[in-house]
Amino acid sequence: MTDLFDREMAAFDRGAGLSDLTSRWASPLDLACALDSRYVRTPALELVNEALVWADETPDARLIVTLSPQEGKSLLVSQYGLLWSLIRNPGKRVALASYADALARRWGRSVRNLIRDHGLGADIDLGLRLTPDLQAANEWQNTSGGGLITVGIHSGLTGRPVDDLRVDDPLKD
Repeated sequence: MTDLFDREMAAFDRGAGLSDLTSRWASPLDLACALDSRYVRTPALELVNEALVWADETPDARLIVTLSPQEGKSLLVSQYGLLWSLIRNPGKRVALASYADALARRWGRSVRNLIRDHGLGADIDLGLRLTPDLQAANEWQNTSGGGLITVGIHSGLTGRPVDDLRVDDPLKD
């Protein structure tokens, strides 16, 4: 076991809780840089990052992010921003919609895989655990009752309670 893991588990055993284990990431961009050493902080992404923090801390917030293609906004908003928000509030029910089911499912898969890869015993433990019975790429749940459902823009979310709705690339091209 790593020293970091031992320190985190000792803090958890003392009653520090998961929020203390994950508070080292003040923002989605901090989390992205911690999980991927190749991730680059740009001035544009810093602005998106500030807006994501504001939206996560503001009840009933609405946020629209528009930037030129290939700036990294989808990766920050739909992957690391979503993951960071779930770390802060594991019971949050998130839905992510895109113009196509496959695109939305891709983001669901990437966030789910980060949770799997950074669980108990990993160098970086995100503090989230997936339920064993619901782990599909397009719909998964964590042990705190939160999770993600992904849909294409023409799919329905009727009857699915959602605390956080993200729409990424609603129009093709």
